[in-house]
Amino acid sequence: MGAVAGFRPPGGLQILDETVSLLRGAAGKLLPAYYIGSLPFVLGLLYFWTDMSHSADAHRYLGISSLGVAMLFVWMKCWQAVFALRIRNHALMNALAAGEKVDFPRRIAVQTILHATASVVLPAASVLVLPFGWCYAFYQNVTAVPPEHAASLRAVWRFAWQQARLWPRQNHVILAVMSLFSLVVVVNLAVAVFILPHLVKKFFGADIMFTMSGIHALNTTFWAVVLALAYLCVDPILKGAYALRCHYGESLKTGTDIKMDLMQCVSQQPLPPVH
Repeated sequence: MGAVAGFRPPGGLQILDETVSLLRGAAGKLLPAYYIGSLPFVLGLLYFWTDMSHSADAHRYLGISSLGVAMLFVWMKCWQAVFALRIRNHALMNALAAGEKVDFPRRIAVQTILHATASVVLPAASVLVLPFGWCYAFYQNVTAVPPEHAASLRAVWRFAWQQARLWPRQNHVILAVMSLFSLVVVVNLAVAVFILPHLVKKFFGADIMFTMSGIHALNTTFWAVVLALAYLCVDPILKGAYALRCHYGESLKTGTDIKMDLMQCVSQQPLPPVH
């Protein structure tokens, strides 16, 4: 997909600003779909991590527990796709997407197959460094693929890869800014999670295992909780940003951004005076 002559794509900071504004303005409509899918997976993964780390009998039910986490992962990805679709529909003011129908069984199958490869591709891409931005954008685009491009696995793959190659500077600005933001969120959450039990002890006199452990409380479970909370805070912004990226990329062929501007002009036009 090539760039249109004379067209200047929105910058990475503009995409993030639009995403945050959109999420703040319609949080009640958009965020429930994200957390309905993500919270069960995060809680299930934390329980799995803690149980496998401390239980002496963990090896006996490792298989069934792993299957449960995998099913929760599929559940999360499907609801994240719903979240991304609602972001796109909201950006389109719902009017241009009203007639679209979603084939959910096929969408679930595609999300499961493609996202299953991310656990191999993304670590390998992060080691090589250079292709990571394109690979990360590809999997985010798989989540944000609109219904008209989700007819088959090949169609989803083609759309997601075309969008991943589009505007690399914008993509890498988004990744750089969100990586820095994620680091700040992780540090703040780590401090808050570590200090909160000590504040409870100070004001209420409740001494728990965490406060008695001292520096040993900073174990793998502590960091797993911090990273899980950070994921729930940061990932909705990333999903929304890539959904908007797909919207702008799709507009190069469909002209939906121009249609939206025309609809806004018509809606804001004053009514003619009545004689």
